[in-house]
Amino acid sequence: MNDRAFYKHGNQWVDSSLLDQAASPPRRVVEVGSAEFHRLVQRLSELNRQGCIALNGEILLNVDGETVLVR
Repeated sequence: MNDRAFYKHGNQWVDSSLLDQAASPPRRVVEVGSAEFHRLVQRLSELNRQGCIALNGEILLNVDGETVLVR
């Protein structure tokens, strides 16, 4: 999806660049629909990666080197 591969790990989709960190707590948790979520969408759009949040369920992303859980 975009420039990333995602793998299903339990109940989460995990960015392939984070597979070794999937069991660690994310640095940031973003709730769908929140103001923070809209800022994340804007940043992903700037990176041409907005499709990354189209997956159904929780998504663990690497955004600018930060681990972000979208739920």
